[in-house]
Amino acid sequence: MRDKILIPLQIGEPQPVDMLARRVKATEAEKPALKALSGAFDACIQRATIRLGTLPSYRLRTNNRISEGLADLYAGDITYGQFAKLMLFEGERDQIDRQQLDEEIRSRERWKILHDRDGF
Repeated sequence: MRDKILIPLQIGEPQPVDMLARRVKATEAEKPALKALSGAFDACIQRATIRLGTLPSYRLRTNNRISEGLADLYAGDITYGQFAKLMLFEGERDQIDRQQLDEEIRSRERWKILHDRDGF
């Protein structure tokens, strides 16, 4: 499996070109490993939620898309290359969403400072 999927699954990690180009679907022999990988991914999400509290909505969406991608891979609906592309795209989208949220928080903090200082 490690030659077909970057393990551990990490959002935003570059995907090697050979993984992006892989046009094969999961075999029956690989499905138990995919199921275990999906379970480990879900367990990581649960642990992060316990340690950090509710995750931001953009991260929940990303995690859901990755879980759906693993299910599609398991079902034979997509190839390993399509899954690698999903990971690449979702990682990029997740990073953009995180940056937008960070900018919104900074903007609100600036407005709060102005409000507190000038009595708006």
